[in-house]
Amino acid sequence: MSKELEALNYLVNLAVVGNKENNREKVFTSEEIILQALKRNEPMKPIYEKDGTRSCPCCKGNWLTPNFKFCSDCGQNLDWSDE
Repeated sequence: MSKELEALNYLVNLAVVGNKENNREKVFTSEEIILQALKRNEPMKPIYEKDGTRSCPCCKGNWLTPNFKFCSDCGQNLDWSDE
């Protein structure tokens, strides 16, 4: 498990134990948002479309070029190692 996920789990456990029942839904919603952000930090290869364009594997945003380290629409980290 990464340091980031360990820290997230620690904070969620603290929040759940220390909060009343009515705040737990907010804690778990926040956890999901943070997990999505962590996943977008992991580089993913762009999708090569039939028409020659490249799109983001996360949001399907088009018109990516190898000088984009991140998708301008959703922030997904892009891996251009095959270019």
